Amino acid sequence: MQRSTFLGIAVLLLMLIFSLLPYTAEAVAAMVSDKKIAFLYMSRGVMPLEEIWHEFFRWRANASHYTIYNHVHRGYSFPRSSFFYGKELKHEALEPLGAGGHLWGNMAQVRAIRALVREALKDPLNQWFLLMSESCIPLFNFNRIRNALLHHDKSIINACPDMGIKEMEGDTRWRHGLDEVGFQLKHWRKSATWFALKREHASVFAEDESTDRGWEKVPCVDEHFLPSMLARHGLDNETSCSDGLTHVHWASVNDAHPTTYGADSITPELFQHLTTDQSGFAATLGLSTCTGIPGMCHIMARKFSAAAKYSLLENIDLMLSDDENPYEGNPWDHHQDKFRRNVTSEGEVYFLIENGFLRKIPDRATLAALHHLRIDDEKGADIHTQLLTPMDLLAYPIKNPVPSRRDGLVVKGPKNREVFVLDGGKRRSIPNMDTMHHLKIRFEDIKVLPDDDLKQISLGEPMPDVNKNETAVRHPRHKRKEAHSFGDHKPTLHLRPELLQKIEPNSTSSDSNAIMNLEKWLYQSEVTDTNEHLDDVVRREEGILASAKTLLEKEATASADVKHRRLRYNAKK
Repeated sequence: MQRSTFLGIAVLLLMLIFSLLPYTAEAVAAMVSDKKIAFLYMSRGVMPLEEIWHEFFRWRANASHYTIYNHVHRGYSFPRSSFFYGKELKHEALEPLGAGGHLWGNMAQVRAIRALVREALKDPLNQWFLLMSESCIPLFNFNRIRNALLHHDKSIINACPDMGIKEMEGDTRWRHGLDEVGFQLKHWRKSATWFALKREHASVFAEDESTDRGWEKVPCVDEHFLPSMLARHGLDNETSCSDGLTHVHWASVNDAHPTTYGADSITPELFQHLTTDQSGFAATLGLSTCTGIPGMCHIMARKFSAAAKYSLLENIDLMLSDDENPYEGNPWDHHQDKFRRNVTSEGEVYFLIENGFLRKIPDRATLAALHHLRIDDEKGADIHTQLLTPMDLLAYPIKNPVPSRRDGLVVKGPKNREVFVLDGGKRRSIPNMDTMHHLKIRFEDIKVLPDDDLKQISLGEPMPDVNKNETAVRHPRHKRKEAHSFGDHKPTLHLRPELLQKIEPNSTSSDSNAIMNLEKWLYQSEVTDTNEHLDDVVRREEGILASAKTLLEKEATASADVKHRRLRYNAKK
């Protein structure tokens, strides 16, 4: 009896265990699949790299796997057209910098960061908390970052002993007010402001205010408070002992700010550098600079200027591609939301929303260079671009127009001697004065642009140097569908034989006088608008051929007249 009872109980237990196994596995999978990453942005307001982050969260990212929180200064709200609309904190906000308000690096910033973390902790599914600034970019796609963090067991922050004290500011930043609140020097730590915290560490940061008043006079407190707090709670060994979340390059230990990467810096080589152990004085001090995650030394990078936005969008595959899932998206889709169209009695006028301002676009060439995608209806009217509304005018102050990007314009920055010629939406450096004279550019042709506008134009290949016998030295304004190019460094126009034969059947490319005159005529011709209808282009080209033929006929007539007069003169002698 006892034996049968025991067997019956064992069978029931086995049945119960096996019946629960599938559900347990599903429950575990559900727990993993539901975990979120909280992205916390510490910004002054406008997010200049917003479109980078928009594509990051759009490309194969599940919206249920992340939350976004943005801390802006008091009185600022993102407009409805912004990707970050509704994601900003409305309380405990920073004052605008430079307006007598709070500055970065004091306890006001720590409290603002804490407000972000507290808000994110309200969602029980948030498991990781990543702090970034408005100048940060991601170095990997969302899924790769999420998977790496969910399988990592340490917060990415440097709370390890002695790392801060050994640095030069270890003795000068400590304040005796910390002694008064019971904070001990042995817990003094230093790390970067930007971190990735596991939920339990985020909770410690959010809840412990017991020593806040002792930190009020500590300089650069944002670099010391959190790692020191974790050390005080005995959590040193639960951190990465590095501040490797974000790659940042300090060129010198004496620099007040790290290197800022502009549009000209965006290359595959840069991204290879960003994803490896950083260089600079941190490495020379023997400090660890990686996250501790295999194959992912850094997850983010900074600082990137607003002017780098277009170059970053053009190279976004360097951030979002991986071996298994190459990037196949189109980052310019949501960029179209930044354009506005106003219909006036004089025609359509286009505007660009940029860094919180509304800027008029001067011409179609500039519109195309800004990656505007036009979709017309049957009558040729733009049905894709949003119309400018009174709400837009209220939300975005009007700023100076976007400088034209027409081919052939010559530009430079206000404090830089380098001169560029615009060609195909890019700026090409003119290497020297000889090349500039060869291109027949006058000093009065050079237009000075604000640095931000100049750097926003992607850098192309330099113009060929006439002193190095480089070929194809020509002004972009005078392109004619490969109809001519300049060889050597002589101002001589070389026409394709078939084009020359259309002008004068008996001519060859060796007719140097006629070619020189034709070159002069072409230099004085108007610019061909790349947005003209094909029929207009054909008519214009036919006009060029007809005028060139007339010019050659005049050349031949003049030569015959000179020959006739010379014969008459010789006869008189």
